[in-house]
Amino acid sequence: MSTTSSHGAHEAAPHDLVSEANSLLDRLAKSKLGEEAKIIAGKLRDAAEALKAKSAEAVDAIKEKSAAAQESVKEGIECTEKAIKKNPWAAVGIAAGVGLGLGLAAGLLLRRD
Repeated sequence: MSTTSSHGAHEAAPHDLVSEANSLLDRLAKSKLGEEAKIIAGKLRDAAEALKAKSAEAVDAIKEKSAAAQESVKEGIECTEKAIKKNPWAAVGIAAGVGLGLGLAAGLLLRRD
């Protein structure tokens, strides 16, 4: 199995793996191993197709979740921007307070050593 992946020769696209598996199953079915080999090859082919379908469903679900998360983040950013524009001095005060708190905490932790 040869691939042109930038991550290494051990990685391949799922459709390449399915194609290669189907090719191997065809050769197995045509071999001289007999009827049992043909039955096993058929079962393996069905399993490979089911796995391919499941992986496509998983990719779709991940894409949907990612799009929902992106939308949620965009809404949060917009809300934050509106709040900052509405009360800019409050935002500066909060940022300064958080910075001061983190600075004091870091100073105390560094003094312990």
